[in-house]
Amino acid sequence: MRNVISLVFLFLLILYVDSYSQGGTRPPTGGQYPPGGAPQGPPPGGGQQPMQFGDVDSNHDGKISMDEAKAKFGGDPNWQTEFDNRDKNNDGYGS
Repeated sequence: MRNVISLVFLFLLILYVDSYSQGGTRPPTGGQYPPGGAPQGPPPGGGQQPMQFGDVDSNHDGKISMDEAKAKFGGDPNWQTEFDNRDKNNDGYGS
């Protein structure tokens, strides 16, 4: 009987982890969804994939220059500060 309960628990845990890893939603703390059921719509962030290094490294030299960073993030008022924080050895490339 103990083995059966353990197997059922394991099965339910696997189902829960699998559904959550595929973009499923969890109920908020307390275990209850708000009135109307589970939230609908795309996941937070609009369903977009996170930015990758290659998305910024436009010349594919393996480094992100200040010009490449400005081209990608120039609309953000803090882009220069963020770039400087990542240019740890002050060589003009983010690391």
